[in-house]
Amino acid sequence: MSFDFKKLKISIITINLNNKAGLKRTIKSVRDQTFKNIEYIIVDGVSSDGSDEVIVRHKKFLKKVIFQKSKGIYHAINIGLKYAQGDIISLLHSGDTYSNKKVLDFVSKNFEKMKLDFLIGGTRIFKKNKIYRAYCLDKFKQEDLKYGISPPHLSTFISGNLKKKIGPYSLNYKIASDFNFFVKLFKINNLNHIFTKKNLVDMEHGGKSNQGLKSIYEITKEINMCLKNNKINSNYFFTYFRLFIKFKQLINVKFIR
Repeated sequence: MSFDFKKLKISIITINLNNKAGLKRTIKSVRDQTFKNIEYIIVDGVSSDGSDEVIVRHKKFLKKVIFQKSKGIYHAINIGLKYAQGDIISLLHSGDTYSNKKVLDFVSKNFEKMKLDFLIGGTRIFKKNKIYRAYCLDKFKQEDLKYGISPPHLSTFISGNLKKKIGPYSLNYKIASDFNFFVKLFKINNLNHIFTKKNLVDMEHGGKSNQGLKSIYEITKEINMCLKNNKINSNYFFTYFRLFIKFKQLINVKFIR
């Protein structure tokens, strides 16, 4: 793989549904990046809260806007992926932001310098404007998947060449299709990649995978289904172990404070 840094293009996909304030923050974060060769794609599920006003205000900056009702978050992501033509592709959901103005510079320079297939960094999860969890797996191993552990999804940047190899997000999972994405990613041999401790994305606490005990059970069930479908030997005891990892992340944040 060979990149010309000056011509390198990064595709960013943002999906939005009735999150006008969050969309405003996310677009500002992308616009504030010092790296400017961005193909910015927004998929809006026909919001009714005035999100379209924010989109119209920034229309000159946006490469592609799709207003379409989707069958869920992963279907919306797949809609955006169809249009992504960048050398590097990543997601940044409505309401989430980059950790600083030089994130895309950092990503692009590492892709160019190290001829990467993918790069994964850290994610900070905020609750009421305070860091709730710091999520960084700089020593992630493929075997960790059997414990239901996967890297930070939104801090993952893949090469455009990997898009076809990985394929679209599966619609068979309502919550765990991002986990399935990593299973497919790590099945591909001989990929050049790095994990970095550097925080790349700040995201809001919430979402389907952070909604209490019922959510924990549902996502664990889907993770086990995904592992079984991909012929990875695991069980419920293993996959509930990931909750211990999350607890450690909470403790570490308290010590950081």
